Amino acid sequence: MKRMVFSLAVAMGVMAEILAAGKPSAASWSVLGPVAPKPWEDTARKELQTYLKRIVREDLEIGGATGIVFHVGDTPFAEKHGLASALMSDEQWIVRSYGNEVLLNGGGTHGALYAVYHFLEDSCGVRWWSMIEEDVPSVDRLVLPAQDLGGRPAFRFRLMAGVERERNSHFHAARNRLSQNYGVRLPAILGGGFSYGQPRGCHTFSSYMSSKEFFKDHPEWFEYDRNTGKRNGGTWAQVCLTNPEVRDFFKKKLRAYIEADRAKAEKTGLPPPYVYDISQNDSYHLCECDACYAAQQKWGDSGLMIDFVSDIAASIKDDWPEILVQMFAYHRTTEPPKGGKRAADNVVIRFCDTMSNQAAGVFEPDNEVYRKQLAGWAKACRHLNVWDYSVTYPAMSVLGLPYPSEFHYADMYRLCLQSGADGFLMEHESPHAADMWELKFYLETRLMENPYLDNLALIRKFMREYYGPAAEGVETYRMELEKLRKEKKARVTWIPTLAGFDWIDEKALARFGELLDSAEAATGGKEPYLSRTKRVRVGVDRLICQRARATGDDYTPFQQAAADRLSAFWPGWMSRFKAVSKEDQQQLMLGSIPPPKPRIFAGKRILDYPASILKCRKEEGMKRVADPASELGQAIFEPASGGRFKLPIGFCVYSFGERKTLCSSKYEKPLSSEREYAWYRVGEADISKDTDLILTPSWLLRLSVKRRSELFGKRWEIFVSARFAGPDYHPGSTEPSGIYIDRVVCVKTQSQPDSGR
Repeated sequence: MKRMVFSLAVAMGVMAEILAAGKPSAASWSVLGPVAPKPWEDTARKELQTYLKRIVREDLEIGGATGIVFHVGDTPFAEKHGLASALMSDEQWIVRSYGNEVLLNGGGTHGALYAVYHFLEDSCGVRWWSMIEEDVPSVDRLVLPAQDLGGRPAFRFRLMAGVERERNSHFHAARNRLSQNYGVRLPAILGGGFSYGQPRGCHTFSSYMSSKEFFKDHPEWFEYDRNTGKRNGGTWAQVCLTNPEVRDFFKKKLRAYIEADRAKAEKTGLPPPYVYDISQNDSYHLCECDACYAAQQKWGDSGLMIDFVSDIAASIKDDWPEILVQMFAYHRTTEPPKGGKRAADNVVIRFCDTMSNQAAGVFEPDNEVYRKQLAGWAKACRHLNVWDYSVTYPAMSVLGLPYPSEFHYADMYRLCLQSGADGFLMEHESPHAADMWELKFYLETRLMENPYLDNLALIRKFMREYYGPAAEGVETYRMELEKLRKEKKARVTWIPTLAGFDWIDEKALARFGELLDSAEAATGGKEPYLSRTKRVRVGVDRLICQRARATGDDYTPFQQAAADRLSAFWPGWMSRFKAVSKEDQQQLMLGSIPPPKPRIFAGKRILDYPASILKCRKEEGMKRVADPASELGQAIFEPASGGRFKLPIGFCVYSFGERKTLCSSKYEKPLSSEREYAWYRVGEADISKDTDLILTPSWLLRLSVKRRSELFGKRWEIFVSARFAGPDYHPGSTEPSGIYIDRVVCVKTQSQPDSGR
């Protein structure tokens, strides 16, 4: 059911009249709360008081009145005017003037907070851009019109994922009216809010039924592969969806989770969770035993999943009719069911599209499949919510490369709301690296509240306020990027390759550089505008550098300038984020700018892959470590104690498509001392997208080339930079035995002509 969106009595974007000078009056202001405030009411009062002290140095006037008294929460004043929280809808909020008295209150545990945050933002000009940036005006005298604001978020829950480990993230989420702290429930002082029941909010099959615990004794509980004729266990394996024992097990486990959560809620005083997730592990697998296969033929993959989850949901409906059981429409279950199959009324479908063009609007031809799938799901269920993405994966190669998705958010939110979605999760990690993170976050959070706001007007408002004098240059860059995207009919998937950005050609990169040069110059060196503008350029410069390293050639002056800008600015910006460690920063820098070419490859065309972008399974003690012995300062270490990897030691290149080893090498002993790295030749091979470079005997460390299109269709000579430490390789050593690998180099052979990138 659609939720009503209250219109603002004062249009968004109308700011306070701020007088920087003028004769102060004798007036003062005060903030009152309830006699016995609830935790969130006390926070709302304190937030208003704290920020007003920062904003107003001398005098405050509202609607021509002075001596302003603010009433926050369920005060006697709110009761007198019939605006107690119990009389308002959940999350509804109101800011209303009564002469020199101003009421700020709302429904549920968030209403009073939202009233305060909207007043501070919409009327006073406070901005919470990210976990590390806020803008708070400071004036002698603040003059505001009489207040009559109100609203209620359009979506019942509004979630973002990916930055819960950042400092101040609890308050940042609440101030931007999110229902969670990026996947973590807000504390009581911020109203609690939406929370998934145990075990978590997605990919829960393995939590309900771990193959590690049950596969040995009950292989029939897990997926059957019709191609191999075998049951599969392991991290990514799914369960058998038609096995009655599996269903009974899930029913008992769900009931236990609900009862435990209810007991905990009684102790905290916060509402218990009302959504419980039962969804497949994060893989494309599904069980294809005879019973599951027959159901798939009848209802489709998603229909089988609906049958499974609906059966489990029915088992708790009578005891807890308010609880919803959530399933994913994801990967193989993205397509709506066939054969008239429909989810039970207490099942919520989370539609998670991974196939659309992120850079294009939802109504463009390229995203027709998205529209059809969304419409199909709207017919197949009573409860619908949406999971979408504002970033590209994998992180080390394409994270933060520019694509203009911001121009289309309003259309997407409106379509989802009109299709019956009552919740939205946007996965938007990496504020230190993702393309235009602050702008896109601003749009996402405002449009989750009200999808009918003007998308372009919001963009221009953000540009003026966040970039100041650089706004025109930054906005022109993004507008031209969008124009180019349309002209080139560009498609940016959620897991693109570097080649997926070929539509941004060298001419465009040069033009964007000119625009951002002028934008930086317009700031006159004034902070924070200069740093914010330099941050915009990170995505452009990363694309220049990634493209340069993919050729294997020495940098041109244009490319070197991009590398120099990245090196000078980006590490400092990243260091402002608590969750971004020095190792993370180093990985991203090495993933963007190749290290100096080793002397032994002088004069040769090489592709250089540091440990930061190698695939590390982190099993059996494998981990990324700082290593002073490496020229790069870091490596991946795999322990080899107890004779695990005895000499001779080897490496190989393996084709999973051909199911054969393309080349390999063995070494009877290390080529250097245990404190030195040496280059180990693996051999020559023709590389295709189904080839992996296996770097250690366990096969846990490899260079996966699936998305390394620069390697495809060419012959390469492969080298691994490694050192062997410990008594297993150097008798008498006191170091732990193991293998350190810090980089892989692919050298273009002379046996095959270059066919381009």
